[in-house]
Amino acid sequence: MLAPLSRLLWEKASLLALAGASCAATLWAQQPALKTLEHLPWSQRLGNAATAYALYLGEFFWPRDLAVFYPLPRDGVPVGAVAASCAILAAVSAVAVAARRAHPYLTVGWLWFLGMLVPVIGLVQVGAQSMADRYTYLPQIGLSIALAWGAAALAHGPPLRCRAGSLAAGLLLLALSACAWRQTGFWRNSETLWSRALACAPANAVALNGLGLALATSGRLPQAIDVYRQALACNSDDARVLNNLGHALLQSGSVPEAMERFQHALAIAPDFPQAHFNLGHALAGSGRVAAAAQQFQAALRAEPNYAEAHAGLGGALLEMGRLTEALDHYQQALRIKPGYAAAHNNLGEAQLASGQLAEAIVHCREAIRLRPDYAAAHYNLGCCFTKAGRQPEAAAELAQAVRLARASGQNALAQAAAAQLHRLRTPP
Repeated sequence: MLAPLSRLLWEKASLLALAGASCAATLWAQQPALKTLEHLPWSQRLGNAATAYALYLGEFFWPRDLAVFYPLPRDGVPVGAVAASCAILAAVSAVAVAARRAHPYLTVGWLWFLGMLVPVIGLVQVGAQSMADRYTYLPQIGLSIALAWGAAALAHGPPLRCRAGSLAAGLLLLALSACAWRQTGFWRNSETLWSRALACAPANAVALNGLGLALATSGRLPQAIDVYRQALACNSDDARVLNNLGHALLQSGSVPEAMERFQHALAIAPDFPQAHFNLGHALAGSGRVAAAAQQFQAALRAEPNYAEAHAGLGGALLEMGRLTEALDHYQQALRIKPGYAAAHNNLGEAQLASGQLAEAIVHCREAIRLRPDYAAAHYNLGCCFTKAGRQPEAAAELAQAVRLARASGQNALAQAAAAQLHRLRTPP
């Protein structure tokens, strides 16, 4: 017969096995993000772990200055903060051990909190965060056990103590509700989310990058570019920020600087598919079609199911006169991403050039169905109808293309559509 302690351990063997398998899977999946001891030595890991424990403990009782991302301190945690955190942890641990017989719930709750944080406290560092509030969802159950059982123990006694305890609990719930209401306001959208993270931790390259993306998505390119530059001041070798800055510069017309940023990103991360794609897009817009094709091919080597890269390569091949290959890449883009309006339009344009008129009309119409304001698709459909001898339909599509292109500032397309419409309406 097994001894009591052995039996307790044996009945948990299956749980330990599951935990071990989960740890192994996590390490395998997060291998690219793991920090080596060269990048983050043990002294910094232990110092960050101690302060993170203390901060998590403080956030449990008063959740303020919460952020979506807390960056690792560039030069490590100050010695004073580490010493103060260790003193707090030692004091609470001493109380929990001393109370193990009279108040075992304090010991259980505290050890639960300490133990469940071990896998995510940064001893094995994944990513660039110093801590993350999501890591505390299960560990804080231990603190809740200690708090709930402790409150129940205090409530036993004279009626006045019970009433005072109830009043204190009610006030605490009101205060925490106010904190939660205030915190949810910061999660309204990406801009407010990342702005709040920067208010809590200003030198935060991840938050600056996120804010830059939010600004760029809303069309505020000058502000986005400025924010990306601030992110690079925090970390000049962040390939993602370099790529995003390059994309914003490209959209704003600063093509040479944009290409420099993409090349810098690729020097840091040679297999970065988005940077290859963006550089290819910039090269294609500058007339360097063969070089653009090479970048699109590099993006596809890094990410074979990259629909946009297939479409970009199709466009480059089309300009190079390699029509059959261009058609194949457009079709691959649509197999990966059936609702890709630009690929439908470009495939329709290529099919028009190859004489596949019926197929071209189908794809141009699908592009318009997906994006009714797609001026280029209206233009290409108008050209298809012109070639098919369907003049009234051609005139309607070309007139729509002129209107939409002018409204969106696509002057060259508007002129091309207007010229085609003029030729259609002018008798031979």
